[in-house]
Amino acid sequence: METRASYLIVGLFVIAGMVGLIFAAMWITGTRTDESLALYDIYFDGAVSGLKPGNAVQYRGIPVGGVIDMRIDPDNLERVLVTIEVRADTPVRVDTEATLALQGITGLSYIQLTGGTQAAADLKAVSGQRRAVIKSRPSELAAIFEAAPELLNRAIEVMALMEKLLGPENQERIGSILQNIEDTTGALANSTGDIDKLLSEGAGAVEDVRKLTSVLAENTDDIDILLAEGAGAMKDVHELTTALAGSSGDLKQLITDGSSTMANVRELTGGLAGSTDDIAKMLDEGARTMEELRKVTSRANTMLANIEGDVGAVAKDTRAVLGGVKQAVASLAVASDEFAKIMTENSDSISNFSQTGLYEFSQLMSEARVLVASLGRLVEDIERDPARFLFGDKQQGVEVQ
Repeated sequence: METRASYLIVGLFVIAGMVGLIFAAMWITGTRTDESLALYDIYFDGAVSGLKPGNAVQYRGIPVGGVIDMRIDPDNLERVLVTIEVRADTPVRVDTEATLALQGITGLSYIQLTGGTQAAADLKAVSGQRRAVIKSRPSELAAIFEAAPELLNRAIEVMALMEKLLGPENQERIGSILQNIEDTTGALANSTGDIDKLLSEGAGAVEDVRKLTSVLAENTDDIDILLAEGAGAMKDVHELTTALAGSSGDLKQLITDGSSTMANVRELTGGLAGSTDDIAKMLDEGARTMEELRKVTSRANTMLANIEGDVGAVAKDTRAVLGGVKQAVASLAVASDEFAKIMTENSDSISNFSQTGLYEFSQLMSEARVLVASLGRLVEDIERDPARFLFGDKQQGVEVQ
């Protein structure tokens, strides 16, 4: 009996089986049909060895898609255009970058997406682009491959230099250097005793220096006082010598005034023989003049005695002495003027003086000569050696304990 089969039923059965197989395969492989994808273009400069359609695309190490197309950029032959598809929820930002990375030791490459900050905007296609373009940057491995020829050339140059450095001539020199080093180390080994002795002596010297610094530290106040006193003494001596140098003109002027007075007196004595009137008045004025000269002499002697006094008050006493000398010069000048005035007003009475007061006047002249001679010696001593004049022949330093 002939079996009659319905072609429609058979066809439906076959279609249902194929659909079931497809769904079963999708379930086994985990493929999701409800997942949306996004397409991006990437332009790589140079070669993309090991990359082919179907290779993975990772975002920070997480698989997010794959490569679907590769071709030479028709607008620039030096670039390769790679099209990828990734899940639509992949955070591709405007600052995201794509690099090539090697997958193990198989030689295959995949695309690694890096970068992208939270504040950056999503990457979108701009005018003139068919889809959004992710920026690319060379990978570290690609940079190494690109620099490999240059590195190889440098390595060859270094090897040539090393070969030249290690040539026969330099080998002999290196051998000589090593021999010298060996001789030096041997000499040092034989001199260990001397080195130990030197170190021991150095340690002793350091200990002595340490003791000295300790003593100096303990006597810091005394040393400061000593230095301060020395500085003060030097300052006083400097001020004294400066004052004496500045007053030498006054002393010379004193001698000059005395000499002028003597000349005036000498001229007056020439006319004494013819002048005898008003002798009493002349004697009184002459007595006052002689008293002024005695005061000047006494003041000068007091000045010399004070100069030899206390060394600690040198500067102060010197200023007082110079003031006394100036005052004496002024007094002597006033007395000389008064004496000349008296001689002029009493020229008629001078003749009587020659008979009764000539002896006293001669004594006055003698004392004036002694005064002028003493002041001259004083100026010469001061100008010749001020320090010896003030401190004497004995100069005692400061003893450091």
